[in-house]
Amino acid sequence: MEDLCISRPKSRLKWGITLPFDEHFVTYVWFDALINYISSLGYPDGERFKKFWPYSQHIIAKDILKPHGIYWPCMLKSAGIEIYQHLNVHGYWNVNEGKMSKSLGNVIRPLELAEIYGVDAFRYFLLRDMVFGLDSEFSENALVDRINADLANDLGNLVSRSITMVQKYFGSRLPGTLHPLP
Repeated sequence: MEDLCISRPKSRLKWGITLPFDEHFVTYVWFDALINYISSLGYPDGERFKKFWPYSQHIIAKDILKPHGIYWPCMLKSAGIEIYQHLNVHGYWNVNEGKMSKSLGNVIRPLELAEIYGVDAFRYFLLRDMVFGLDSEFSENALVDRINADLANDLGNLVSRSITMVQKYFGSRLPGTLHPLP
């Protein structure tokens, strides 16, 4: 490992937090950004910090592993703060076999898809088709195909057959209930 410089000259970087001991330098983005994790919980004496920090699980993308896996634990240790419990690193959602990117215009908007297809169906797709830790190819067509194949066809068929059997063999009443099926 090489030394990590936690400042940048303002001549090179206009934005950032000015260092209190040198007005010509700002704090390196990873150094000040990581501190937000504990300060947002009210470090050092906040109730949320005391309640949540000891059990913290970080979820990050693989491209920011170095700052979260090396810099942040070193910063915490040097400040005498317990490090997080676990670092969970996920892969990318690739679109058309390339990394999702705002500049390419191929960004997936999960909340919009959840509104169209439902939160549960969208979650099901993510858990069924995307392996945590690995890159996964995403397309709306794949989402629709998975919903149709597993949820509409397979699960729908199971429910339909089950209702038919209850009607045929139990007089439309589930055993142990007083009410008939609709």
